[in-house]
Amino acid sequence: MSMGDMMKKKMVGTIGETLSIPAEALGNAAYIEIRGKNTLSVENHRGIAEYTSERICICVKRGQISIEGNDLKIICMNHRCIEVSGELKRVELE
Repeated sequence: MSMGDMMKKKMVGTIGETLSIPAEALGNAAYIEIRGKNTLSVENHRGIAEYTSERICICVKRGQISIEGNDLKIICMNHRCIEVSGELKRVELE
């Protein structure tokens, strides 16, 4: 990491703390939203580690989010957010 990158990262953290902006809004932390028993979204992901109809593992900055259930599928994915649908049975941060 270059000196400029380190200064930028420190400045963003300082500004976020000063303005009381949540880490997930700055793109630093994963934000998980569960809607009912059938839909889950993860913002600020870093890709997919595992994908089956019974288990989806999504990489985040501080580990993985493991989603277990039945008929799981990714219904939407872009560089920032992944949305999963199916019968959600278990969600775990590993």
